[in-house]
Amino acid sequence: MTPRRRSLPRTLALRAALLVAAYGVAHLAGLRPLTTILSGSSPPSSLPPLAASALGCAYVVLHFAAIVVAPILAIAAALLAAADRLAPGRATERAR
Repeated sequence: MTPRRRSLPRTLALRAALLVAAYGVAHLAGLRPLTTILSGSSPPSSLPPLAASALGCAYVVLHFAAIVVAPILAIAAALLAAADRLAPGRATERAR
């Protein structure tokens, strides 16, 4: 098994964790109310409308990344780690 193949599950899990952490930071920063732009309303903030809209869009992207992409990355990391543990030699042969 190559070192690159061995680190892939760890890398995928780290990326999933980073996506969830970024979403958590955006949520704690209070960006959720700025997503009113999706319904065509102006965001309830003292920020300029363009900045509020950009932050609202960023929150929506982070939300979908944390809800859709992060679980996929975590499941892929778990499956790759399990495959490497169950058949370490065979997993390397399939990757070539």
